[in-house]
Amino acid sequence: EETGTPIIPGEVPILMGSAILANARLFVTGRYHPSIMAATGGTPCVFLRADSHKTLSIQRMLGYEDPHVFSAVPTPDEHDAILARGRELLAGGQQIRTRIQQEAARCAEEAKELATLVNGP
Repeated sequence: EETGTPIIPGEVPILMGSAILANARLFVTGRYHPSIMAATGGTPCVFLRADSHKTLSIQRMLGYEDPHVFSAVPTPDEHDAILARGRELLAGGQQIRTRIQQEAARCAEEAKELATLVNGP
């Protein structure tokens, strides 16, 4: 509230939350599934560490240049680096959004192919 930073509460219906994330300018997160929702619209993300490798691997899957994960609770030393990363992603404009969205679509197609291997044609 002090900074005026918009935060999406956990009680938001999933489709509404997905639409918000897909249309955001930037998303700072340590969560995997909301990152996927953001990627469907091309929203670039600044990633925080979680309990697994997922925040690093999603950056690789989506073709992020120089994938980086910040601490789950960023130290004061990381604040400027997080801000710089966010600005860098925002500066990529529509080009970075298009790339993320296209890679997300490619991953979705791959997932469909995997399902046919498991379930059959």
